[in-house]
Amino acid sequence: MQNKEPRSLIPNYVIHALIAGILFLLAATILGLLLFAKSPAEAPAPVQSAPPTASAPAAELETPQDERPILMLDAGHGGRDPGAVSDYAEETEAEICQTIMERLLELLQPHAAELQVEVSREADTYATTRQRARAARTLGADFFLSLHLNANEEPQAQGFQVYPVPPGRPQHANSLRFAEILVRQVKETGVAIQGSNGIFYNYYHEMANGNTWQQQQDSAEADPDEYSDSPTFGVLENCGCPGVLVEQWFISSITDLRRFNNTNGYNAMAQCLYRSICEYFELEEKK
Repeated sequence: MQNKEPRSLIPNYVIHALIAGILFLLAATILGLLLFAKSPAEAPAPVQSAPPTASAPAAELETPQDERPILMLDAGHGGRDPGAVSDYAEETEAEICQTIMERLLELLQPHAAELQVEVSREADTYATTRQRARAARTLGADFFLSLHLNANEEPQAQGFQVYPVPPGRPQHANSLRFAEILVRQVKETGVAIQGSNGIFYNYYHEMANGNTWQQQQDSAEADPDEYSDSPTFGVLENCGCPGVLVEQWFISSITDLRRFNNTNGYNAMAQCLYRSICEYFELEEKK
């Protein structure tokens, strides 16, 4: 019996097809390599980055706006101007008013977060009325409080007076309101109250001969709606805000000097001013 060669399980035509496919893939690969080698290398397309975004600027640290009302304190006279003097007192008007203002500043210190307090001049220095008023205007003061002492050739003249901005001016109503508060406080000290209620309006009238006539009008006799173009005290006329000028007592009066020209008297008047300021600005008094 002849031995026969074993027959392949894969048909010949399949084997031929596989060989042809492999040869085709090999030829395509070689051709691709040749073409790539002959063409110039192209730079890879640049990656388009997003345009730079302007970074948001760091939030500006805004200084909180100071919304505290501003009180301008004005101790009358000062420096080369001593103000009124008395045969019965060693201190001058300027010195006494400076002392009372300093006591008042101490009382107002606990309210620093609620009320900005400024002074129109440094101690022992002189400033004109225009300079004092301009200081208030520059700061945008909300109230101007000018402290003075009265004097008269008649030794029996005594007591308290306060002069608000006169009627007919925009600042009159609030000036008068403060004056009324202050009179109520001062009455508790026992000081005599000048006139009907202690409140007066001051005017400087120019006369035909060029001289000036000073009129002090009791507020009870004034028409609250009447406007006078005659100026009042310079500090009140030009400060640009409500204000009063206070004649605390008479330095020429022995009675007033005995009552007020001492530590207790200075403290009493400073307390009256302090309580009036608290009521006007709606601040809670600090004990």
